[in-house]
Amino acid sequence: MRASDAEREHAVQQLSAACAEGRLTLEELGLRVATAYSAVARAELVVLLSDLPDSTWLSGLRGRSEWEHRLASSM
Repeated sequence: MRASDAEREHAVQQLSAACAEGRLTLEELGLRVATAYSAVARAELVVLLSDLPDSTWLSGLRGRSEWEHRLASSM
């Protein structure tokens, strides 16, 4: 599943918050942010965030997209 711009931005916000909490170093933050912005697939974002708290957003990335939910419910 391809990642959206909004999902990339949300991942970067999560990474920045983790750095502010002391969970990531500035160097690690820089590497993960660069990877997040270049991510094509949602799975790439999951990997970047998988060792950090806030699993509710990650579970959403692993599931269906909003578009897929709409399509399935319209059938």
